[in-house]
Amino acid sequence: WLSDRQETGENIECFDHDKVKGVLFCRTRKTGDFIRLQKGRKKIKELYIDEKVPRGERERLPLIAAGDEILWAVGLRTAQAGRPDEHTKTYLHIRIEKA
Repeated sequence: WLSDRQETGENIECFDHDKVKGVLFCRTRKTGDFIRLQKGRKKIKELYIDEKVPRGERERLPLIAAGDEILWAVGLRTAQAGRPDEHTKTYLHIRIEKA
């Protein structure tokens, strides 16, 4: 499922380095995880359901987080908090590759 999206370039994302707080790491979802969007927030579980991610794949999809803040549900959505804008001076590019 994810490999189809990676081929379209959805495995690369850009963030505003100065907006990213905390240590970055890649992990899978935990109970209660959510992502902050432009209009509120959405539970990761609901995001996976809305995006029709097969149940068996949900526990394997990577999330990029800074501390407890989910910045990117890889291949699906990017959080509003880390997005670059007209004031961005330093960019952080993250690329996910299947091992």
